[in-house]
Amino acid sequence: MSTESFAFTVMTTTLLGTPLVAGIASWGIPRLLPSSHHLMYRGLGGVLACVVSADIFGFSLWRYEANALALCVAYICFAVLAVSAFRLRPRLVGLSLGILLSLPLAAGALLGSIGVLIVAFILGDSVPLFVGTQTDGSKCYVTSFGNATTATGGYDVVVKHSLPVFSFLQVSTAQTRFVDPAFTPAGACSQFSSVKGS
Repeated sequence: MSTESFAFTVMTTTLLGTPLVAGIASWGIPRLLPSSHHLMYRGLGGVLACVVSADIFGFSLWRYEANALALCVAYICFAVLAVSAFRLRPRLVGLSLGILLSLPLAAGALLGSIGVLIVAFILGDSVPLFVGTQTDGSKCYVTSFGNATTATGGYDVVVKHSLPVFSFLQVSTAQTRFVDPAFTPAGACSQFSSVKGS
């Protein structure tokens, strides 16, 4: 299975299945784990916070597929917490917060069904077109942008270094964008290196 097919299958399945999973989990956690359900909710919140923080600070896993799975796990964690918010007291607070937090789930379900073409376009611009290794051992990732939504697309180039001890983790150290380039994705890394070096 190609990277694009894997990502598309995982994302659409997650978007469509998460509301059901979240409903079952939010109902079952307090019943199956009556003494430690608060700990379970803290764990879900911790996983969500880790994935969001990693994205904000430029950290990622070593493979696209692993990052896609991590994003799906974070979305499921958010969904369980969102649906569980309906149980908060006072009841008005729980109802208001539950409805508010459930809006992204409704939007996700729409994207996974009637908006599936939008998901395909988003994933098409997120899957690397080219991955190259630089002379210093860093990895250069080239993705496309705007090809489905604008007249002039291009390439986003991101350079990532692996962490010394945790080699499965990478951190973004430099990035740039080439609008309507005259070169191939494979040439984008060398173009970026020459621009960065000048």
